[in-house]
Amino acid sequence: NGLYLRSGVEHDLVFAGGLRTLGQVYYGLGYSQHQSALDCFEQCIELEQSLGAKDLVASDQVNAGAVAIRLSEFHAANSKTNDGDIDPEELKLATQFDATAEKRLVGAVGYYRLVGPASDLLRALTNLGSLYTSRKSWTQARAAFEEAWSCAPQWEGDEIYVGVNIAGNIGSLLCDLKQPKEALVWLN
Repeated sequence: NGLYLRSGVEHDLVFAGGLRTLGQVYYGLGYSQHQSALDCFEQCIELEQSLGAKDLVASDQVNAGAVAIRLSEFHAANSKTNDGDIDPEELKLATQFDATAEKRLVGAVGYYRLVGPASDLLRALTNLGSLYTSRKSWTQARAAFEEAWSCAPQWEGDEIYVGVNIAGNIGSLLCDLKQPKEALVWLN
């Protein structure tokens, strides 16, 4: 009932928050609900843009980008049939979700580079690095991960896991590039 008592902008912000929460619930339910999660985040972005809530737009761009990466990976895996053929419809979906992920994550990175906070930039860059890794765009992936690494110069408390994750991503990427000595520096 509190939703009905709010003014226009306030109401829309509360509604966007509800959509965001619903998107997170859908995401948590697994792949079968990832499209619904992406739809919720995209609706949030549209509503937040109309309200000029750039900070919320950037946050939901990261959410939408993360879900779109998972959808792209799923459809890319399903594009290969058992007999070695390629299913063009699945490949098309994978490509579309890949483009959505990049658009959303690049938008969020641009905002967080200007405004911060560094913790949100780190999250957006880590997702962008993962996207570029899945494409085997090694130079872009490494740049994203290294910028993410630089966002948090002191890894303490809960941030230690994030630091280990980023260092592992860079080390794995360097292994793929056949640079084992440099990879070991990151993996150790």
